Amino acid sequence: MKYVLYLRSDPDNIKNKVKNEEIAYDVVDSVIVFWNMARIKTKYRQNCMFDVMKMWNEWQKLMKNKGRPSDPGNRRANFVARLDTLFDIGAPDAIAEIMKSRLLSPKKKQDDIDFYLDQQQERRASMDGHDKVFQTKAEILLARQVQESRIKEREQKRLEMSRIEMVKGAASLSGLDTDVQLPEDDDSMEIDPDFEVNLLDEKQPERELVCLNLPKKVMQCDEITSAVDRLKLSDNQTTMIVSAVIKAAGGSLDDFDISRSTTRRSRMCNRQKLAEDVINTFRQNPPLFGALHWDGKLLKDMLGDSYERLAVLLSGEPEYKEGKLLGVPTLVNSKGKTQADATYDLLEVWEMSDRVAALVFDTTASNSGIHKGAAKLIEERMGKKLLYLACRHHILELVVGVVWKLLFGAILGPENKLFAQFKAAWSDVDKEVPIQILPVKNPWLLQVRNEVVKDFTALLTCQDSATFPRDDYRECVENTLIILGETPPRGIHFLKPGAIHQARWMANNIYAGKMYMFSKAMLYDDCMVANLMRMNKFLALFFTPAWMKASNGADAPINDLQLIHDMMEFRRVDEEVADIVIQKLGNHGWYLSEEVVPFAMFSKSQKMTDSLKQQMAARLLATPVPENLRLGKPLFRKVACDTTLADLIGPESHSLFRILNVTTDWLAKPVKQWSSDPAFCAAEQFVRTVKVVNDAAERGVKLISDFATLITTDPQQRSWLLQGVEHHRKQCPSFDKKTLDMTL
Repeated sequence: MKYVLYLRSDPDNIKNKVKNEEIAYDVVDSVIVFWNMARIKTKYRQNCMFDVMKMWNEWQKLMKNKGRPSDPGNRRANFVARLDTLFDIGAPDAIAEIMKSRLLSPKKKQDDIDFYLDQQQERRASMDGHDKVFQTKAEILLARQVQESRIKEREQKRLEMSRIEMVKGAASLSGLDTDVQLPEDDDSMEIDPDFEVNLLDEKQPERELVCLNLPKKVMQCDEITSAVDRLKLSDNQTTMIVSAVIKAAGGSLDDFDISRSTTRRSRMCNRQKLAEDVINTFRQNPPLFGALHWDGKLLKDMLGDSYERLAVLLSGEPEYKEGKLLGVPTLVNSKGKTQADATYDLLEVWEMSDRVAALVFDTTASNSGIHKGAAKLIEERMGKKLLYLACRHHILELVVGVVWKLLFGAILGPENKLFAQFKAAWSDVDKEVPIQILPVKNPWLLQVRNEVVKDFTALLTCQDSATFPRDDYRECVENTLIILGETPPRGIHFLKPGAIHQARWMANNIYAGKMYMFSKAMLYDDCMVANLMRMNKFLALFFTPAWMKASNGADAPINDLQLIHDMMEFRRVDEEVADIVIQKLGNHGWYLSEEVVPFAMFSKSQKMTDSLKQQMAARLLATPVPENLRLGKPLFRKVACDTTLADLIGPESHSLFRILNVTTDWLAKPVKQWSSDPAFCAAEQFVRTVKVVNDAAERGVKLISDFATLITTDPQQRSWLLQGVEHHRKQCPSFDKKTLDMTL
């Protein structure tokens, strides 16, 4: 009630003759924020406004008799007493809605119900400290937004009146309306230079018309609400666009149920329905053997407060190869236990615990810790053996990072200063100066160089769109060919330097290559040029080829072993670089562990000969099957120059087949007969499609980053919103006419 009186006495509201109903709506909007925070469904906004107006009218009646010492019927005392009770705007089915929530555990549901019932009676419970801070900030922000919206509204009315006057003035000048008088002070008018008046009485060409049938309740169309959610449009923007389309078609808005509040309600209802349909569809056809992905990021909300958000996804054949978003819970911290608990809770809500066969994660300590890592804790909560598939892109980024640190020193801060200097100087670099080509004289390195050129030329001529998921992949491959003295199929050209943040994958690769090729134009000293040469020998001949093959899980063991052997040979060329790479790879031998090394038996790489596969099969058959599979982080084996994949087979190598529940009778057969065995085919399907990079989680993080401060502040609505946007992006991957016609 104090807030009502405050707004009613505000000078701007008095001056602009703001109606009591508008003030009541402002009060309702302020209060609903906190009901949403408590996850309690409220009445419709208009009904809440009626409750505020009822209280206002009662106060006005009491004010008429404020001078009377008596209080007939105790009306005044009863009114004052009600001010200390809950202003209850809860919906009649609020408790039922809490019970129906799919995203709350039974305990959290009961807590919400108990809190609501307590607030209706004795009000002993209260929000915790975080919610009180949020409440204060929300009140300040809402008051500021109300004030700014009124100022903008008055300014828009003033501009509209000015435009009307300009049109009338222009019409008077043209003789079209001689009754209209021009303002005396013409200099005060700001005529839009792009505004034109057709002075000729010419017949305008008739437009071709197409008849359309629109429903009266047009805003309930899920095609519209899903599209505007994806495009991040507000309720006002959506109402404006749909209204403009109706008017352009010659319709009248009076014939349609369209308003901002209608738009808002329709979007909220459609989000919930679509999200529930998506969840049901996923439950009916889940991945047979899923890979669980997660990744977190510190984000800011609409009030500027920072929160840790976790993107959790499940990927797997046949329908969800690129991953399905399960949720984006808010975390109190980024510890492994917190991430594990939130991830496991989502699996339970979606009923997917029994479908998880592998864990895919970045190799941070909070994820991969041997005692308190999220991966270990998730495996313990699920009570079964899972495959640990650390993101291969993240591993390679760590490798290139230690090489850069060795040659150029540690990077202080999120951005590389050398990259920033090169980016700033790019526009002044003389592109006509001959570029530096990487000299390769060592016979073994020359052989490696020729293989890289052959493989990368084939990649650039391949027509498969999946070869280069992003443009920087193609740029990296083309730059590698150029620095090796070759011309890519599209010719020699250089893109403008892009992001310099350390979090950007391949930034080291792209920038280091350009810095070396344009080292003369940049006037780098001899020491800098020499280190750039060392860096690019490693990048062009070893790192970039490994990166381009990183997403293939079946080839991962043989590729990792080959890279270690190459570095052992590379010690003859650059001992410092080779040693530090070997050390880092030794700390991340995820794909050379006993559990994952059997992936190589399903590889189609030429390096995996039938003889090598047969050796691995024989070694596996000769290894006893353990009674209980060991849980926890895999043990990394030490690799020597003569180590083969067969040497890395051990008791835990049976884990893959136990997890997939397939027999291993085919191991005793010749390799050429393996493909005719159903058990082999089932295992091969999993190995060749399972994700070994965490790109799915990266996309999930990008999705929640895009919508962190948009459209809604309600956690439940935001959850449904993200489900709908993800579904819409999958159904409608592009904006070309053919795709839109087929998918919308």
